Amino acid sequence: MNISPVSELSSDLVQLVPLTAEHTQAFYQAGKDDSLWRLVTPHQCRDLDTATAWVNDSLTKAKIGEHIVFVIIDRQSGKIVGSTRYCSIDRENKGIEIGFTFIAPEFQRSHINTHAKYLMLGHAFEQFGAIRVQFRTHENNQKSRNAIARLGATFEGIMRNQRILPDGSIRNTAQFCVTDFDWPQVKKQLLAKIEGAATREKAPLALCDIAKQMVEHAPLAQLSIACGDNQLAQTIYLPLWYDSKRNKLTGHLSAHNKLNWLLENGPGVNLVFQGEDAYVSPTWHEEQVVPTWNYQRLHLSG
Repeated sequence: MNISPVSELSSDLVQLVPLTAEHTQAFYQAGKDDSLWRLVTPHQCRDLDTATAWVNDSLTKAKIGEHIVFVIIDRQSGKIVGSTRYCSIDRENKGIEIGFTFIAPEFQRSHINTHAKYLMLGHAFEQFGAIRVQFRTHENNQKSRNAIARLGATFEGIMRNQRILPDGSIRNTAQFCVTDFDWPQVKKQLLAKIEGAATREKAPLALCDIAKQMVEHAPLAQLSIACGDNQLAQTIYLPLWYDSKRNKLTGHLSAHNKLNWLLENGPGVNLVFQGEDAYVSPTWHEEQVVPTWNYQRLHLSG
């Protein structure tokens, strides 16, 4: 695998520029929010001194060829909004990892991650000649796992006791991968996401009158979120009400609720509203060969 220097990777909305010491202040500002480090220890941007030490260490790793480190620039605002890098470079076996990614919270529900990972995957396969690109994250970091799965990476499993963290705790790591065989289809899907995000207008919620009445009468919904590697643990009950003026379903989640982290990445969602139900005596019907339970149920997905 030929790992050559990277001057810049760019799309119409995102630039990936090699990290320099001059980026330190903006790097720190992008990474200082505590929520970014809830499952990542230690907090590498706790203060400017900590961030400076991490930048210096990253530059050392880049100099000796262990890492290729970028700052992520939002081209619309010109701001540095995060960082990402190539690491775990295995030249002999043509493997590489994309990791150490953080994106400022105000840019997480945006184009930034999709564009950045599209650029890095493309360069890894088409310029470096990689046959495998992996992603790893904390087993319990469902937000990160969902974001990786949405890129088209395949979940390969949990690496148990993979890392001892600075506080002495032991981390199990969720591992994902894209191979050179996968890349053409993954590339096609990512391009569709990028082009779709640039052109689509969100269609208004279309509920018939009986569905609106049902939601207004029984607003408690079972909310399920699709996730590529973990389909079973993403369901809660949540009251939602129909806002007729905005033609939207609206509800509230705690900022610390696991599903709130998932929703920040715009996954597929399924809602089930359970309406009225009642026992009906068979003797009420003339033929009596009928269901004895009537119920209403509304499924919405998108």
